[in-house]
Amino acid sequence: MTRRRLLTDTGGLIAAIALCLPRGMEHRPLLAAHRSLLSQLPSEIAVTIATSPEHPADVARWLDHHHAGPHAVVVANGKLDDHAIWMQDPLLVATKGRRRIYLSVRSEYPCDAAGWFASADGAAVDRSPLHLSGGNSLVGGNFHIVGADAILKDAGRHTPAAILRVIDRHRALDPRRMHIYGYGATPVAGMPWAQEPFHLDLALALTGCRTIRSQPIVLLARPPGVSAELDAVAARLLADGFHVLRVHVPMLGNSLYGYNNVLVETAVRPGEPRPLVFVPRYGDRRRSLIRYDRYVEGLWTGLGFTPRWVTGWGPFVFAGGAVRCAAKVLSRRAISTPERTIPDRTLARLARLTPRD
Repeated sequence: MTRRRLLTDTGGLIAAIALCLPRGMEHRPLLAAHRSLLSQLPSEIAVTIATSPEHPADVARWLDHHHAGPHAVVVANGKLDDHAIWMQDPLLVATKGRRRIYLSVRSEYPCDAAGWFASADGAAVDRSPLHLSGGNSLVGGNFHIVGADAILKDAGRHTPAAILRVIDRHRALDPRRMHIYGYGATPVAGMPWAQEPFHLDLALALTGCRTIRSQPIVLLARPPGVSAELDAVAARLLADGFHVLRVHVPMLGNSLYGYNNVLVETAVRPGEPRPLVFVPRYGDRRRSLIRYDRYVEGLWTGLGFTPRWVTGWGPFVFAGGAVRCAAKVLSRRAISTPERTIPDRTLARLARLTPRD
């Protein structure tokens, strides 16, 4: 019997994405960020934008101008607030055989995004009772990672039986092995006490690459100074068989810059020498961050990718989001591409890189 599988964050080529402009043309910073993303997307990627009932005509004209490939506008049923810009969160995408399923989940700011996009492309819709925002889930080729808060919001921290029940529900979403992202310990072995930041995709990125020992390579933020929580997260990932490449990331107040909030492809598009990764760039707004832009470019280039830079995300650092948070991948073209192996010597060189002036 075919089991449902969550859509991966790395495999194949992105075929369709979803965005949201809740205030139509009124949110100028968001328009600038989306315009930059659309300019970097290959034209064959289908783009669907959701917007409030007052704005579809204006958004459709704007999208006609900024994306030459397949595109559509859907009208959200009900009024949207500004939290709706984070299209990653209110739905998960799964497949069952050739069937695509949009899972409506319990996120911090719920909306019926699954229904909006299914009305445009005919995907099936299912409802999940789990507190699992898309930003708290990353899916690799043979594993998926879930933030500790997604489990503890339903189970609490002090009742082992409840924690185990909720863990089993999360495991039932996908047959791949599951890692729970976080730090500290609860009464259940292997279940962390908390997580940092509130969504794991603000600190953690998958690469779709492996070491010569077949360890999945992940990127984890390393903010300035001491971060005991993220150091503990790294230790748990290492103990669970991941290779963790720490990424120097600046902060604005208590908020991480979203350099790891990326969209990744592991197959090579026709006409491209390498796989693409869509990365937020912040030096366009603050020149002091150009050195971080160059440093992050060196990391992805060293892993064998071509970075496509997406500007305009500086105003959203405090809001806690960037490229992946705002763009929901709805489908990928399945291309059988073996995960690339990165030599130890290359990984050691990348680990020594720093964002020098």
